[in-house]
Amino acid sequence: TLGYLSTCMLVHPRVYYQMAADGLFFRRLAWVSPNRRVPVVAILVQAIIGSAIALSGSYEQIINWVVLPQWLFSGLAAVALFIFRRRDAAKPAPFLRVPGHPFTTAIFIAALVGIFVSEIVIYPRDTMYGIAVLVSGAIAFWAWQRWAPVPRQTTP
Repeated sequence: TLGYLSTCMLVHPRVYYQMAADGLFFRRLAWVSPNRRVPVVAILVQAIIGSAIALSGSYEQIINWVVLPQWLFSGLAAVALFIFRRRDAAKPAPFLRVPGHPFTTAIFIAALVGIFVSEIVIYPRDTMYGIAVLVSGAIAFWAWQRWAPVPRQTTP
């Protein structure tokens, strides 16, 4: 849990920062402290979000909220391996390959399906909260794309 938490606290603010820098999120989150060279506003936003989540439920509930969305994206990355292998079949083999692919990748995806089903059966309400957050994020991103001003192109 502490490893996952520290990863989230380090990575998520940088995702907010990059989205803001690319014009896909509030511009203010792209501000970097000149002294510390870190995205201060993005880190503060992550701290507020993390605090709200920590105060919103029990440890078990919070874990259940994130299991399905977190593993969903890991599963999509595994599915992408099949897509990339098929798409790039004519290209030279990459330097590094997933050991045992496609069998190990298929077993991983099957295990994730089992986790998803058990999570929905055992903790349906908590799982739906996680799905609701995921869907609301997708809706917010869609709305941002639709109504946000188009970023200006600068010529070199």
